[in-house]
Amino acid sequence: MRRLLTLFALAPLLMAQAPPAAPPPDVPAPAFDTAQYSRFAKRGNGRIDGTFVLKVGAGDAKPQSGATVECYPDLAYTEWALTQTANVINRSTDTSTSGTPSAEDPRLAPYARITKTDSNGAFHFYRLPYGRYVMRVSLISAFPRVVHNQVNVQVGTVYDPNSHNTAQTVLDYTHAYFDSKPVYAGPRTPFPPVFHLVARHNTFDPRR
Repeated sequence: MRRLLTLFALAPLLMAQAPPAAPPPDVPAPAFDTAQYSRFAKRGNGRIDGTFVLKVGAGDAKPQSGATVECYPDLAYTEWALTQTANVINRSTDTSTSGTPSAEDPRLAPYARITKTDSNGAFHFYRLPYGRYVMRVSLISAFPRVVHNQVNVQVGTVYDPNSHNTAQTVLDYTHAYFDSKPVYAGPRTPFPPVFHLVARHNTFDPRR
């Protein structure tokens, strides 16, 4: 049976919004149960179809194309790992272009199913063993900014910010991560989950 999930992520303007709420203190990692995870590495008859839509500020909700969607078994270690990586991202103070910390846990990599949203924001996961899953969407948004090369400005002259030969447009980026509520892939149609913004990190062109 085909199951259609429409997944919405409602978030204010990413560059202007204050960081997500302070994360809870770190807790020890639960045991990684290889036997439980190995069941999810097999093929099954479950299927998840969804659409990732982002509402920015007061604007209309728009499908997001090219966003990465990761699907993981919803087990205790998964929940801990997703929280842990979100905490690391939110705490990072490195704003360089390569400064976004990794949002992946290497122990989960063998059990992750990864796809990207199409031009309509849709994504699909096939052949899933029946069970509960959680998904993480990662989205990179680019924001243009004009910078001025003041090296060319002579001492004693008036700096003209509109001068074409001293200005260039660069791109800054916001890396945003959204986690879903658990989804059960099985013979019953699941209740559509909602993605929540869990982590965000800004990186800037070094020419600022």
